[in-house]
Amino acid sequence: MSETHRQHAQELAAPWVELAALERPEPIEHRWAELESYARTVLRRAGPRYVLREPDEPDEVGDEVLRWRFLSLALPSMLWCAAAHTPPEPLPPPNQVRLLDRMVAPSGPVAHLHLHLNAVASFELVWSALAARGIPEPKLLKDSPLGSGDDARRRWRAMLVRAMLVRRMLAEAVQSGRSLDEICAVAPSGSARAARRTALEQFVGDAPLDNGFVGREGLLARMALPDAPATGLFLKPDHVWAADRLPLSGSVDGSAETHLLARAKRAVIEGQVGILFTRALTRYVRMACLLYRHLTCEAPVDGRAAGLGSFSETFHRAYPYLHALRGLLPAPPTDSVLDIEHVEARIRPHIPSMRKHVDALTSRQGGPQLRLIIHLIRTTPKTLGTRARGLSQEVDALEKALDSDPALLCWLRGFDLAGDEVGGPLWCAAHALHRLRLVGDRAAARAGVEPPGLTLHVGEDGWSTIGRLRAIDGPFVWKLLRRGDRLGHALILGREVREARAQWVQCPRWVRMLDLAWFLGQPEANNDVLSEVLRDELRLHLEASGFPVTLDLHQVWRGLGRAGGFVEALIRPKTRLPTAPDRRFVFRVLQQQSILWDLGPELSTTSSASHVDGALVEALEGIRQRLLQRAARWQLVIEANPTSNLIIGGADKPFAQPFFQRRPTSREEAGVVPVTLSADDPLQFATRLDDEYAYAFAGMVRDGVPASYAREWLQESARVSVRARFR
Repeated sequence: MSETHRQHAQELAAPWVELAALERPEPIEHRWAELESYARTVLRRAGPRYVLREPDEPDEVGDEVLRWRFLSLALPSMLWCAAAHTPPEPLPPPNQVRLLDRMVAPSGPVAHLHLHLNAVASFELVWSALAARGIPEPKLLKDSPLGSGDDARRRWRAMLVRAMLVRRMLAEAVQSGRSLDEICAVAPSGSARAARRTALEQFVGDAPLDNGFVGREGLLARMALPDAPATGLFLKPDHVWAADRLPLSGSVDGSAETHLLARAKRAVIEGQVGILFTRALTRYVRMACLLYRHLTCEAPVDGRAAGLGSFSETFHRAYPYLHALRGLLPAPPTDSVLDIEHVEARIRPHIPSMRKHVDALTSRQGGPQLRLIIHLIRTTPKTLGTRARGLSQEVDALEKALDSDPALLCWLRGFDLAGDEVGGPLWCAAHALHRLRLVGDRAAARAGVEPPGLTLHVGEDGWSTIGRLRAIDGPFVWKLLRRGDRLGHALILGREVREARAQWVQCPRWVRMLDLAWFLGQPEANNDVLSEVLRDELRLHLEASGFPVTLDLHQVWRGLGRAGGFVEALIRPKTRLPTAPDRRFVFRVLQQQSILWDLGPELSTTSSASHVDGALVEALEGIRQRLLQRAARWQLVIEANPTSNLIIGGADKPFAQPFFQRRPTSREEAGVVPVTLSADDPLQFATRLDDEYAYAFAGMVRDGVPASYAREWLQESARVSVRARFR
């Protein structure tokens, strides 16, 4: 069902996001009528907002929510809302869709525990901020929908500048009833009139983009801004809406863009405007949709996981477009059904920015209680040793800041380790986390507050099932966790292991060696045939890498992340190659020397057999259940995000983790872990906390979970979120 929804959403979005469509100059009036017709079958007006229409089949409740998940990833909500608006509905139309019904929403306070500060803005807010403050220079853009080369980035930036200029011209035309030709003619000066006319012709494709305007991009960029452009950082969404100032009467904060699109769309469908207006509007919307898809993660295809690497690429694309929103603090939407009492927002350990955010918090009035979580990234830039040294330097800076001002811990309430698990294994960051614990404990004692908590992103991504389970086991073995800490996502714990292959795993050789050694050291690895096959493979890897076959890699792994271990000594820049086999192995991994970084099918002496793979699945499932029960006994909270799990984890629907859907209904129920719901990255996942509660409910109901049970599960998750916040 989810794959059907995804394909349908992609088909609907294709005319608006395909690059070939951007180059076609002909108008597509029928596309507007089609979009309006379909949007009206999905959305209905409910007072001041849109809600989802009830499903056609009474027994398919929840399917409409899952369908919307894919529609809203394909095209921005502002376009769907504008398309759904038809007379005689009052203007302006709503700019958001409420998914969470009050009968489903939990009662009482809710805490939002997993939110990245650099991604709190909605796309509509980002688009308006660009219109109010201008488009970043090409050199600041990492890539563009047109490509990553210099010419592609310059062309994309030039098209965005013209899109923002045309946006204001469209608004003037809609408000005044004049044509775009007349709007161009009433510019205050001859140069402005010529610039408007040429920019419009270039935008709709009637003139080449470099037709005498290469040296006048600055003029067009200034003309695209409001008459009195805003300066400084936007701290609240209201600041953005006020600075945008589209010339449309009747618009309220946040509705101007949807208002413009709704009125312009209706004028096109009813034939009230000429072909130039239709072409300009169509290309303008295509530009917005292309940027939306550029900054938003794509829905998974056939259940294939996008992985953290793909997400990280999308996340970093947004940085240049968020320049004016760097000071934005999260605030619950005005139409939220949830009573959001507490928010924890993650920020990078950049000390000047951290202090600015703390200053903003001290002067903040109203809204939920907001606290900051220091967010460390372990993704490898060049080598594991380079990243490990970088984390040590970040800890040095945090230690200096907290030693000089322990009161910062009143606002900085925890630490978080995230990033690409494939590129940056947890053990590479363990030494930094042990130091952070000591730094936090010392500062907390001086400030008279609780020590900061810790969240670890583990078991979310990895080369193999064995590696994901090993990532869950590591924090316990290395004594990184305390009661009250949390695990980010931990996807591997939420689903039963149903498939695994004993051989032909494509991954770096050193990763496979550690996986094999760890697995063979688990009590569940008691199948003689399976153990013999995997020991033979491990022996061949050791020989191929030049290490003695007697090297106990399981003990090496156990020592990698322990406090006071030898990893920290080996990351020093001028460390010489040690002679001891265990230290030599780790040193070469940290340097990523080629003999330990061979991609391709791994060595094996025996062809894969079904009974061997079956034994592996049985053993891995036993390990998963044991680790899940361990997390339950510790009462470690799992921070789940249904959309993130759908995209990064490749789930077939939101919140498809049945082992996270359990509630403690009897004494015999083992492995019931506390789970909270969060939005994670609202911009990249096109979501809000309310939406994630709705997706979780719909995902459970469509999986056959009774609706009353799903509702009570949401209630319990809300209670857990309040208890689990870092105080």
